[in-house]
This record gives sequence, C-alpha cells and structure tokens, in this order.
Amino acid sequence: MEIYWLVWSSLLALAVRGTSQDITSGSEVSNVKLLVSSLRNLTGHRIVSVDMLTLDSDQVRKPKQVNLEMEHGVAACREAKCVHLTAIVTVSGSSPPDGYEVINGLGYYKMYTTPVTWDQARENCGLDGAHLIVINSEQEADVVRTLFARHPKIPGATREVYAHIGFHDRYTEGKYVTLLGDTLEKAGYAIWDRGQPEKSTSQNCGYASRDAKFHDGPCEWKLAYVCEFASE
Repeated sequence: MEIYWLVWSSLLALAVRGTSQDITSGSEVSNVKLLVSSLRNLTGHRIVSVDMLTLDSDQVRKPKQVNLEMEHGVAACREAKCVHLTAIVTVSGSSPPDGYEVINGLGYYKMYTTPVTWDQARENCGLDGAHLIVINSEQEADVVRTLFARHPKIPGATREVYAHIGFHDRYTEGKYVTLLGDTLEKAGYAIWDRGQPEKSTSQNCGYASRDAKFHDGPCEWKLAYVCEFASE
C-alpha cells in the first residue's frame, strides 16, 4: 500500500552560514520527518538539501520503503530571497498475502477455517509473514467477532465456538503472555469468559470465543484461527 504525502514550504534563505528547518505534516504518516537545510557555498550559490528521517514509535509502525522527490526554486521575496520547496513522499509498506483485509481501520486480518492445532496455526500465520492475532483493544476484539460471524459453521473443528489467538501460559503456569512477549494487561485487552482461565496444566494455549472472550485450552485442539499481518 502506498501513501502520498505532499508538503509545501517557503523558507527565508538569507544567512551565509545557512539555515535549517524541520518540516512536519498533518499526514497520517506522522513518523516521517523532513529536515530541510539551506546554505550558500563558497562560490555564492545557494544549496538546498533535504534529509528524510523515519521515526520509531510505539503507535506508528516504521515504513519499509520511503522515497522522496524534491523540487525547489528561488524567487524574490520582499527584501530577501525565498526558497520554495515542494516535497512528495511515497511510503510503501509490505503488502499482505491474498485474503487479508483491513477491518475497522486497524490493520490486515484473515480468518482460516481449516481447523489445526495452536502450534500449526502459529506456524501457518508465520508463513504469511503474520502472527496469530494479539488483541489490544475492544475495537480489535470486534475484528474477531466480525470474522467469526461470517462462519457460523466450521466443519472438522474440535469446537466451532473457539479460534486460536496469540497468547499462552507455556512458560509459567497461570502467567499468560502474548506472542509478542507482553502480558495480557500490557497488551491492553484481557477479558475472560465466565469460569476462565481454568489454570490447568493441560490447557496452555489461548482461544477466543465468538464474542471475543478469552479461554485457555489444550494446544492440541483443532480450531479455526485468526492471523494478523504486520506491515512493517
């Protein structure tokens, strides 16, 4: 997917030693910053350079490829010279495999309805460049509900009312962590169904019910599963 970001800037370029200015934009691609510098060289020519920075953030994923096209010109501006800059930034993330879709504006998801064990589900998601969904919010829980509602019947499943998702307590009994290494509380969503978790040593893998409530159950149960594609 590509996002195009257009930035217009007009800089006063007077100082012999040069000036610099950060340009930011109200664009959705807020983790991209342009650092624009203007200076006069020893022969009297003015040089404009642009450096592009991609910023790591807990909220915004770093784009995989960022391309920059620049146009600039110099014109009279009252008693000074103005450098007019036009910057077009193209941000390209990696594309998900077929069948993944954007749901609730959150990201790319796909539900597989051929029942497999939790470990096989984890491996299959990985083959897509994805991972078993890690639910971070009520909005993301609604992704599970939306996908489940499309499949009232899941032939061959140990239980049609559950799907494998990305958490477990295999490391320490009763301490549930996501596939990304966070506790459920840190991940932002930890709504268990009634009577859950059962805290049995034979039930170590995470499920979601059709209403997106958590269960722990046997990793060997064959269930549908939801993959979440990370486009970074």
